Amino acid sequence: TFFFSAVSEMFIKTPYKEEASHLGDDETEKASFSDAIAHIKSIKGFGSLLVSILFINFAVSPLFSVGIVYLFNNILVKPAMDLAITNVVFSASTLIAGIVIGAIKLKSSGATIRRFIALLTLGFILISINIALVMNGITSYPVFYILTLVLNLFMGVTIIFVNVPLNTGMTKVIAPSYRGRVFSLTGALSQIAMPVSLILSGFVIDNFGIVSLAGVCSFLAIIPTVVFIMNKNLRHLFEGIDHANSKDHPEPIATEAV
Repeated sequence: TFFFSAVSEMFIKTPYKEEASHLGDDETEKASFSDAIAHIKSIKGFGSLLVSILFINFAVSPLFSVGIVYLFNNILVKPAMDLAITNVVFSASTLIAGIVIGAIKLKSSGATIRRFIALLTLGFILISINIALVMNGITSYPVFYILTLVLNLFMGVTIIFVNVPLNTGMTKVIAPSYRGRVFSLTGALSQIAMPVSLILSGFVIDNFGIVSLAGVCSFLAIIPTVVFIMNKNLRHLFEGIDHANSKDHPEPIATEAV
């Protein structure tokens, strides 16, 4: 699949325009960083969107990257194949959901994102409850494992129905000349937040246990979900994306100061 992806990308033609700069390398990097920040601030609701996305990643990543792996390998002590199958189910569900969402026309990107963000958080909370039940001996391992597969399938679908319209909307919101700088900035912030969340997750597991980690992560995931649903600036941003997606207004949406 990587090979075919590389071949397909050979046919992408991107216009290139070199811009002359009289600044040094360090000054150019600072100017690019400042421009990215200024452009984010110029789009109403976009700052809230980025903070919410980073917060969700910070809340969800520890349980999936560390907690569940630790649960299967160190606490339940199950074969590696059991954990591998859960990952395969998740990946397969994202693939199928990607095909489905690519074949349908969404009436409202904003409504879809808000609805599936809520469902994503619900699925995450159910995963945490499932972990708590098996850890306290309320459910057996087979029941836990079947529920894990079902919830991984559910999470894979909901993530795609959030990510695809969200990434498409972000691309429409950002002016072409700023996209590289803005996405580089958000990527850097994600990379900074990820190690911190993983270190904290290890501390919580060692001192309080896997159930406590699941509870903390679920609570933290609720906060950005409420912001996505209730924040007026985000609603304005999503309305602008829907406006840009309409047939009568196919052009990118204009920026607006906060």
